[in-house]
Amino acid sequence: MKPLKYQLILMLNTLSLIGFGIAFFVNPHAMTGQFGITLSGTDAIADVYAVYGGFEIGMGLFLVWCAWKARALEAGLVAASFCLCGFFVGRLIG
Repeated sequence: MKPLKYQLILMLNTLSLIGFGIAFFVNPHAMTGQFGITLSGTDAIADVYAVYGGFEIGMGLFLVWCAWKARALEAGLVAASFCLCGFFVGRLIG
C-alpha cells in the first residue's frame, strides 16, 4: 500500500465532508433549498444539523485521524467508501 496516495484520497474526502458540514451548519436553509427541500420547523433544522452538519464534520475528522495513523489508513479508506456508497445508493433509490 502506498500511504501517501491513500492519505491524499482521505484528505480530499475530508475537505469535501468538512466543507459541506460547515456549510450546512452555517446556512441550512440555503443548502437544502438547492435541492428543493424546505425546512419547516425546528425538528427539520435539527436533523439537517445532525446528519448533514455533524455527521459530515465528524466523519471528516475521523478520516484525518485515519490518514495520519498508518494502522488506521485502511480502515479510513473502507469507512469513506462505505459512507460515499451509502449516499450514492440513497440518491439512486430516491
